[in-house]
Amino acid sequence: MSTGSPPFVIRTTKPQMAGTPTASSRTTPEVTPEATPEVTLHVPPKRYRIGELAEFSGLSRQTLHNYTRWGLIHEAEWTAGGHRVYGEETFARLRKIIELKRTCSMEEIRNELQEIV
Repeated sequence: MSTGSPPFVIRTTKPQMAGTPTASSRTTPEVTPEATPEVTLHVPPKRYRIGELAEFSGLSRQTLHNYTRWGLIHEAEWTAGGHRVYGEETFARLRKIIELKRTCSMEEIRNELQEIV
């Protein structure tokens, strides 16, 4: 980027309107492709309560509590009210648990998930 030039250019154009000018015919900025600056947004991860996990996964709350107690899934954090909340990555672990439950014991599942961490 050369010094003295702005990182992007915004051109102002008037909309093509027939008739008399109105309040909506004011000058509007037009952002051109070369005018699009690089923007990095930090979007905080979604946190899910146990009821939402149960709803989206099809597993019961008790099963999810058991999986947490057995170390198969981990809460991302606790709310100020003392409730567990889980991160988005929990769904991948639950998918793996459900897949492995068809052929493996809980101990084998625990060992498999510890390797993934």
